[in-house]
Amino acid sequence: MTIETTRFRSYEPRQVTSRRLQKLVPAEAVNPVEPTESDVFTVGLEEELFVVDASTFDCVERMPEAFLLEAEAALGDSVKREIIASMIELVTRAHSSLSAAGAELRSMRSALGAIAHRHGLALLASGTHPFSDWRRQTMTEKARYTEVATSLGQVSKRVHVCGLHIHVAMSDPALRVSVMNRAQQFLPLLLALSTSSPFWLGAATELKSYRTAAYDESPRTGLPVRFADSAEFDRFVEKMQGAGFIPDQSFLWWAIRPSLRYPTLELRIADTCTNWRDAIAIAAVFRCLVHALVRDPSLGAAWEEHHLLVNNENRWQAIRHGLDGVVLDPDTGSVRSTRDSVRQLLDLSLPSAVALDCVSELESVSEILRRGTSADRQARSFQRAIAGGQGPEAAVRQVASDIARWTLAA
Repeated sequence: MTIETTRFRSYEPRQVTSRRLQKLVPAEAVNPVEPTESDVFTVGLEEELFVVDASTFDCVERMPEAFLLEAEAALGDSVKREIIASMIELVTRAHSSLSAAGAELRSMRSALGAIAHRHGLALLASGTHPFSDWRRQTMTEKARYTEVATSLGQVSKRVHVCGLHIHVAMSDPALRVSVMNRAQQFLPLLLALSTSSPFWLGAATELKSYRTAAYDESPRTGLPVRFADSAEFDRFVEKMQGAGFIPDQSFLWWAIRPSLRYPTLELRIADTCTNWRDAIAIAAVFRCLVHALVRDPSLGAAWEEHHLLVNNENRWQAIRHGLDGVVLDPDTGSVRSTRDSVRQLLDLSLPSAVALDCVSELESVSEILRRGTSADRQARSFQRAIAGGQGPEAAVRQVASDIARWTLAA
């Protein structure tokens, strides 16, 4: 007789008493614990960083292989090479707790920073590098990046910018498209909270998020149109693939999109945050916003075609002025300051923060409103250096030095 016939027999239904069931399976399997809201709306972060020479703070043209190998050995799949060879990405796990996500992000920055130090390097968490020249950058040798470079030409090298991507779990594809539609009017506020790119090629740009302006040179960026449903979104992707314009939907680089790799809705509008706590605060806002939009289908549902134009104007306000701009309500036509609009969003998000157990992370947004963003801090660093007698070139190098220090600050 074979092992198979001794161990396995055809299933025959029979009555099972509760006492017998308790002997066969653990009690927690009989009475499984219902998943909490936090377990359903898990969150993960991806942040891009510049790798620079620790003495000059200029971007390395190509990272030393020994540094990459040590980083990959220490952090595994949590560290990834980016399209530009002087950029690297840190990826957290999916978390039900934002406190745990923050601890992991801080730990990964610290570990990667220590490895970088051993190789004469440093990390800069910022939307743009204050003075590095994109024209000197080299591309990472990887099939996907070669495909991007072939598609974009010289623009692919101009994308020497770093962003923060936040994923919130949503298993239903139809719901992801619905929430993507209705979230759009709130996205300029998340950009305003994250701004960290006021410099480009060594000059003050007078923008709080020059990263976004530079990124807009690429196709399929910015705010997407509003889709009638997930079927229309799928038809759009099929047409783009059929024409050979994109190989798959991961080449849609919008400010928000349904992720192809994960069952999530992905926020892509934010600059990389210099302060890791700001990244977690913005993740809390986005997570709570997604939760609120799922729980209330009427939220953000009002729509006229010109709302997209209004939302884009609000996005420009965030690019240009950050938290010091204003926001036009696309539905009512009322205007209020960006800071007041953020406070209104926090009030709207509070019940979701209670449900998701991330009230403290949501409330930490108030600290960003009080002190400003990294873009504001970088501008103050530059002005201090100028006031201290440094010329513009030395002053902007001082900004880069400060960003490196702030990136690893506890």
